Amino acid sequence: MARIEVDCERIRRNAEAVVAMCAARGIEVAGVVKGCCGEPAVARAMLAGGVAQLADSRLPNVRRLREAGIESDVLLLRLPAPSEVDAVVALTQFSLNSEVDVVRALSRAAQEQGKRHGVILMIEAGDRREGVMPEDAVAVARDMANLPNIDLVGVGSNLNCIGGVLCTAENQQLLVDAADRIERDLGISLRWVSGGHTGNLPSVDRGDVAPRINHLRVGEAILIGTRTVHLLRAASPAPGCLHGLRRGHRAQDQAFPSGGAHWARRLYERPAMGGSRASQASHTGDWRTRSADHRPAAAAPWCFPRRCEL
Repeated sequence: MARIEVDCERIRRNAEAVVAMCAARGIEVAGVVKGCCGEPAVARAMLAGGVAQLADSRLPNVRRLREAGIESDVLLLRLPAPSEVDAVVALTQFSLNSEVDVVRALSRAAQEQGKRHGVILMIEAGDRREGVMPEDAVAVARDMANLPNIDLVGVGSNLNCIGGVLCTAENQQLLVDAADRIERDLGISLRWVSGGHTGNLPSVDRGDVAPRINHLRVGEAILIGTRTVHLLRAASPAPGCLHGLRRGHRAQDQAFPSGGAHWARRLYERPAMGGSRASQASHTGDWRTRSADHRPAAAAPWCFPRRCEL
């Protein structure tokens, strides 16, 4: 029977490493738990690692967190359906939005429940997944901000998704410029400029992230210690680095040399029946590290052990 083993202490350390990296740039981290279906133990590990709030795209996952007694703030990572607004207000404190009609429905639900609900207005920055066009941001923000029981807490963008558009200084600046116009024209102060997700972390590490970006929604780097955008992960034995988590692997903190100066491309093979205890435990179809092909790093030297477990 297939299984996934999760080392929550490693997840806590991953979260701690990401939070520390981002805190050095004044960036708050939301820990994304949709990759583990809102598993409460994983969520608690992220919170212990210092994430400011949890984030998920599925309400059943959020409900699972609440039923487990987790009371931290939760961000819904998508536009709520009109039929879901009552549950969204009841279960979460914040949601990503780009349609005024939906926020009006959230406003009515918040009034009925005697609550306030925070909204992050999504801005289209080139990926074509979601968000209003930058030139429309002020008008939409004004409509949202004027609704009762709604707090316009920030603006956000999503890159490297449907369109595969990578994070660049130019598309980050589109988001920052929209935030500046909203604050100037509406006379308000936005809590967050939510610039993206795990794919933004190399920019954070290099120090070339747009200065106004102060919030990221991070799941992949915490859960599995990788960036799928490049299909690569860096390696270093240095303490305090991220711990990669891969399905079916046993923790063997073997790191490639050079302190992160090389990227390690993973090659995989099916584990054979029998053999070591580790291979016996993972013979149900999981993949295991076979070898690595080094090449000079073209980006910031992130840190991951070669074989870890999830």
